[in-house]
Amino acid sequence: MTKRNTASAYLIALLFVMPWAGTNLLAEQPDVGQFIEFMHNNVKRKYLLHVPQQLPDNSPLVFVLHGYHGDARDYVDPVMNRLADDNGFAVCYPQGAEDREGIPHWNARLKISKTDDIGFLSALASDLQKKHSLNKSRTFVCGVSNGGFMSYTLVAEKPDVFKAAASVIGTMSGHNWEHRDVMRPVPILQISGLDDEIVPYNGSMSKNGGWGGAPDQDAIMEFWRKLNKTSTEDVIQISDQTKAHHYKDGVNGNEVWHYKIKNFGHKVPGKRELGNEVADVIWKFFSKVSDDAAPQCDIAYDTKHERNVLDFWPALRSDATSDEPAPVLIWFHPGGFRDGDKSQLQKNRNAMLQAYRNAGYAVVSCNYPFLSDDIDHLEIARHCARAVQFVRSKATDWNIDTHRLCCCGVSAGALISEFLAYHDDFADPSASNVISRQSSRPAVVISIMQPRGTEEFALRFMDKGEAPIFIYSDAKPSDRIHPPQAAIMLRDKAQELGIPCVAFSGGRNKLPTVEKGKTWLELQLEFCQKHLAK
Repeated sequence: MTKRNTASAYLIALLFVMPWAGTNLLAEQPDVGQFIEFMHNNVKRKYLLHVPQQLPDNSPLVFVLHGYHGDARDYVDPVMNRLADDNGFAVCYPQGAEDREGIPHWNARLKISKTDDIGFLSALASDLQKKHSLNKSRTFVCGVSNGGFMSYTLVAEKPDVFKAAASVIGTMSGHNWEHRDVMRPVPILQISGLDDEIVPYNGSMSKNGGWGGAPDQDAIMEFWRKLNKTSTEDVIQISDQTKAHHYKDGVNGNEVWHYKIKNFGHKVPGKRELGNEVADVIWKFFSKVSDDAAPQCDIAYDTKHERNVLDFWPALRSDATSDEPAPVLIWFHPGGFRDGDKSQLQKNRNAMLQAYRNAGYAVVSCNYPFLSDDIDHLEIARHCARAVQFVRSKATDWNIDTHRLCCCGVSAGALISEFLAYHDDFADPSASNVISRQSSRPAVVISIMQPRGTEEFALRFMDKGEAPIFIYSDAKPSDRIHPPQAAIMLRDKAQELGIPCVAFSGGRNKLPTVEKGKTWLELQLEFCQKHLAK
């Protein structure tokens, strides 16, 4: 590097020094302990962490990113930590690595380093989510100046990890702006000083080092407003100096907030400018972000019975750019047709729920009526057929692929799934009701702990060319409710008809044992993926 370039870099460093100065973030700091080390790509990184006592599972996670030349210890915010304690979320203060000039920074697709901060922060988020049981769909990032740049980069390139961003006196890097055509809708909060000379509001920031190249901040916010398809705008006069634009009612309820502060430069505003501490504004914004991974519960799929309800979990997308309809798994609970509940999926078989969602499947857990004087086994199965038809009718709303649908159940739920697969389709193509026109037959069946009743519910209806079936039964030969012979009989019938079928056990009966190094859940998912491939 030439002396001239070195001097330029140093000047930039000075300009970005301690951008939180004058705010609560430099007040007496709460104790968050020592730096915690984190290895990423054989490089030792570090961070500070604030986790409230007795934090419930599935709580949000907020990242706070320092500015250029910053130190995470100087950015520990007592207001943000108090909000975390009061509202139940964790706060992470990561430390940036040094650039070519030895200056702590965040590489928001800049040319001043080759540091993989996108990978580091994404991996750190995943690690913290696992260690502290935090919510993957409510992990947010905020930052100031260079940290604001990085916040944009993370939601632009890792929206599957970071679900919303707040930028304080930062903006988009030139690289991210140039590649905006591949970005997905994400809630954005921007706080800008109209007289900022370091990150000019008009977009005239130098392109040296990759910092500049984005247009004026109004154009950037218009891009995010349109991308999120917001339909309403609230204009709030915070003070004589500050006007807030809240763009609302966007995709998934997304909002875009833009705070414009007159006669204000490159520093973090406080109560005088915002009417509240900056951390309060940021958390208020993040708290509005919907939990896109949370289930929709107790959805009525019919009105004939009070137990005609189901829960829906959307797919978790590993590919951030994929908007393709997801395959769907519909699960029917056990209980001998006299007991049980859809909540058993999450309580007792959460590993299966998460495995399918992580593989890109939407998941439905379904209740159904119990046996009574008015309702027999076949009538229960017909109610479940209606549930399948209802799910298919929600294809557009839930972004699911109705052709890639699997029914799965344990014990009584297994019989129900088989009945739906091999019984005549309950669809009525001439019906005026859109639900009634849908097919009730799944493309794949998963049967777990095959019970008595196999002959009446499944074998009598099976025919050539019908749905592939995966069978798992680890029942002992002495099990009177789930005799292993029922699973063997089902397998043999499927093989006789040429229906694709695999059957496994855990070694307690004559069914083949699960392959070494595999689990029955892994084999089950592989079976689904094979037979539900597009």
